[in-house]
Amino acid sequence: MSLEFKHVLIKGRLNNYKLNVDINDKIIIGVFSNDEKAINDFFLKASGVNTNEGNIFFRGYSVFDNKEYFKNRLLINYKQPYITSLDKSYLQKYFKENYNIDIDLNIFEKINKDLKLRNEYLIKDKYIFTKRGLNLVNYSLTKCICKKINFIYNVISNCSKEEREIILLGLADKENFDVNFLDFNDVLVSSKFIDKYLFFSNSGEIVFLTNDDDVYLVGGEILNSLIYNKTKDISITNYEYTKEEIKAFKKRKIILKKIKFIDVERYL
Repeated sequence: MSLEFKHVLIKGRLNNYKLNVDINDKIIIGVFSNDEKAINDFFLKASGVNTNEGNIFFRGYSVFDNKEYFKNRLLINYKQPYITSLDKSYLQKYFKENYNIDIDLNIFEKINKDLKLRNEYLIKDKYIFTKRGLNLVNYSLTKCICKKINFIYNVISNCSKEEREIILLGLADKENFDVNFLDFNDVLVSSKFIDKYLFFSNSGEIVFLTNDDDVYLVGGEILNSLIYNKTKDISITNYEYTKEEIKAFKKRKIILKKIKFIDVERYL
């Protein structure tokens, strides 16, 4: 159930990007950028909500306004409240009437129990979830709706590291999911459960990396960075520095360290 991107224009706040790639089945892709607009434009075009300059194909047909595609994909924001109750009959009726979706309530209940979701809401006239609770309940919905292709905004916002790994493990379930695009915005995350990392870089390029690829940590904000961490004042780049350039960094006492991408979180 692959997706084909042919000369697709992705519009960001500062840069526009051209995407040409075939995304094959059974893959989880983390999406990163300092430009939130670029990620949003990519998600809305790739999910078939917005028209696109270029073409995105699913089973040989454009994804835009494609009913068959919509049956197979989910677009969800883990910061967004979608439900106001955990009552099973309410959930079943709500998703059937509003989205024509059948959900597996057994999966939903099991995940909620494992993640102790019932500690994460207040009951007034309706359920009001905490920020953490929103993230966890929407992960539960993703699992029990179980679409083959998923576009997930803010996938680990407000989660502990332990909860993050539970979520990423669950979304890496390749028996039930074919392609998952996970939006991390500018929060740099590396995980053994993520197969590829898609960057809408600050230099205007689209870059794919794997956990085994080499990157440089660079002190300060640089023009050719994949992403810049303002809190730590560190840039990440896949640019291959020459020996002379490395010497120049050392002379100026600027941080420059070559690492595997899987290890990037140790330094941020």
